[in-house]
Order: sequence, then structure tokens, then C-alpha cells
Amino acid sequence: MAEQASRRDPLTGLTNREGLRLFLADYPEETIPNDQALAVLALDLDGFKQVNDHHGHGVGDELLKAVANRLRMELRVGQAGVRLGGDEFLLLLPLPMAQAENIARIIAQKVLFALTQPFELSHHTVEIGTSIGLAIWPIDHEDVLLVLDFADKALYQAKQAGKRRYIRWKAM
Repeated sequence: MAEQASRRDPLTGLTNREGLRLFLADYPEETIPNDQALAVLALDLDGFKQVNDHHGHGVGDELLKAVANRLRMELRVGQAGVRLGGDEFLLLLPLPMAQAENIARIIAQKVLFALTQPFELSHHTVEIGTSIGLAIWPIDHEDVLLVLDFADKALYQAKQAGKRRYIRWKAM
């Protein structure tokens, strides 16, 4: 029980960095079917700092819990939502290789929509958005850790392009 708790973010209940490490440890190439891909969506909330600054950290924490609940709604069995810290999240989506690109794009669009809907918190209604970077293992690279880095780079491209969008990582 304590071991499982050490893999969860105490605020949101999502997987934490240690849980992420263990999830990825289950992805040695020799045990994954050839027709399996892992889509990585790196998310950063747009407008979260303003919520914290305007309403306080208690409301910010309540918002993070609500975001985690909306992210869980997009996950299926075997998929993982991760809170890296602050307002940074990952979605790890094992998908059939032939459909990974299309399904990952659909999920990114659904997450964008879900997180732009107003959040009714205990004493406030707040609106935020999210920026998303998308990369897919092994399509983008056979090293899953590099694919996580690629998703993060695409996330920052989405931020620079105006936020509230997803960008699919592409090698330059």
C-alpha cells in the first residue's frame, strides 16, 4: 500500500515521477508487440499562474484536482496520466501502431476541448486552457526517453505559437 502511494501524486492521485519511471521500465522494446506504439502527450496549463495569483493556492490546488479528473476521463485501461509537478502533466497512451497517429491527435483535441470548459470549483468558476506537445514511440525514435523529450519540445512550440493548441513533434 505504501509502495503504491509512493507512485502517486498526493494532490491529484495521478501517477507521479516515480510511477512514470516504473511505467517506462515496463517498456523494454523486446516485450512490446511490434504493432504497439506509445503516444506521449506533454501538457502545460495555460492561465494556471493567474488562477493562483488571483484566487490563491487553495483554489489552484482545487483546480489541479479538477484537471486531473478531466484527464482521467480521456484515459482507457493501460493508459496513464502523470503529474510531473506544478501544472505539468503527461498522458501515456499505448495504442495500435497503425492507428497511433490518428488516435493520439483525436485525444489531444478532446483534451484541449475538455480543459477549455469552465471549472466550477467550490467558490469560484475559472477558465484555463492547455498547450500540448505530441510525440510517438517508436515512430519518432526507438528511445522512449527521447520521445518524452520530443513531446516536451513540441509543448514549448505550442506555447510559443499562441497556446491552447497541440503540436505534433517533427524533426527539423
